Amino acid sequence: MKKITFLFLALTGMFNVANAQMLFDFDTVNASHVFLDGWNGTWPNASFAKVANPDATGINTSANVGKFTANGGANAQLRSEDIGSAVLPNFDFATNPYLTMKVWVNKPISVTIEFQNNGYYPSFGTVTQSVTTINQWVTIEFNCTEFQSGGIHGWGTYNIVGVSFDKDLSGGTVANDVYYFDDMKLSATTTLSTKDFATNSDFIKVYPNPSASEFNVSKSEGPLQVNVFDVLGRKVATAKSASSQVAVGSSLKPGVYIVKVEGANAKDSKSFKVIKQ
Repeated sequence: MKKITFLFLALTGMFNVANAQMLFDFDTVNASHVFLDGWNGTWPNASFAKVANPDATGINTSANVGKFTANGGANAQLRSEDIGSAVLPNFDFATNPYLTMKVWVNKPISVTIEFQNNGYYPSFGTVTQSVTTINQWVTIEFNCTEFQSGGIHGWGTYNIVGVSFDKDLSGGTVANDVYYFDDMKLSATTTLSTKDFATNSDFIKVYPNPSASEFNVSKSEGPLQVNVFDVLGRKVATAKSASSQVAVGSSLKPGVYIVKVEGANAKDSKSFKVIKQ
């Protein structure tokens, strides 16, 4: 039985890898991909450049990455177009409903993704993810099931991707702020882990994960502030404690959430992906 189970898991893993689709990585897949700035009342609203990886460590040792330079205006966006014609292949979310990308930011901000089809420009929806880990490469994930054909924002087939950093400027982005992105990929399954999450130094822990009731948040010393965001970046719960432990999330509906834990020091701040059953 163990051998059969192992074989099933191995085959499942191979199937998921086979289904994964890299949209661009600036090195091999669409290595010379061009992103243009989209109109937001000023021009240009953001500039793009393919540059050498400024921090080729950790999870991203790629030689080249995309560089986003903001002009300080809201709704700045880079669009994956090449002089009016999309260079991305047509893709949909029927078999690969999850999109991941690597980003590097120097302040806590949000990243927003929009999908369109070349030649058709209805009002598409967006997905947003908060990024609180700074000065290092991190992977963020977007659940794009609403963009499947027949979904809330479903057009069906897409070949244009819009990328925005701090779209509403709530993170404090100003002119000439620079952010980096790389390795945008579609996959069949979520990359979230169902194990307990903790920082490398164990300053902060969120457990149990997944949870059917509430999540316990603890760190080495208090006080702490806890905010919970849904996959669209909306704050859905909050808790504050003068001690080093607090419970949060008892009223949340089943789903995936981001628990952001803030402490008195930068090293005591961390975000966790959690699952409410």
